Amino acid sequence: MRILIIDGDPVNLKLIRTVFESGGHEVIAADSVPTALQTVFHAIPEFIVMDVQPGDMGDSPPVGHLKNDPRFQSVPVAAVTALAMKNDRERILQAGFDYYLAKPIRYRELLDLVEQINTEKRY
Repeated sequence: MRILIIDGDPVNLKLIRTVFESGGHEVIAADSVPTALQTVFHAIPEFIVMDVQPGDMGDSPPVGHLKNDPRFQSVPVAAVTALAMKNDRERILQAGFDYYLAKPIRYRELLDLVEQINTEKRY
C-alpha cells in the first residue's frame, strides 16, 4: 500500500516510516500538508497518517485541505496525536479524520490499521 505520512517532528516521521516500510509498504513522507500536496502530485496515496498539533484543530484543520482536494477525498486519513483527553477522539474525528491513533505510537496498531483499510477497500 502507498502511505503518506505528514508529521513536522523528524523523529516521529522516521519512526512511522520505519514501521510501514518494515511492513512492506511504500512510504511518502512530508513535514507539512503543503509539502505533501506538492510531493504526491503524481503518486496519490492509498492511506494518509498525519500528526495533529493542538493549533491544527482550529477553524480549518489541515485534514480539511486534504479532503477538499479531489485527489484525496476518498483517501482515508488517520490522526496520530498526543491529544488523548476526554472528547479529543470525537473532536478529531469530527474535524474530518477517518481514524484516531493516540501517541505513543504502537507498531502493531499502525500495521493492523493498514490491514483493516485494505480489507475495507476490497468490499
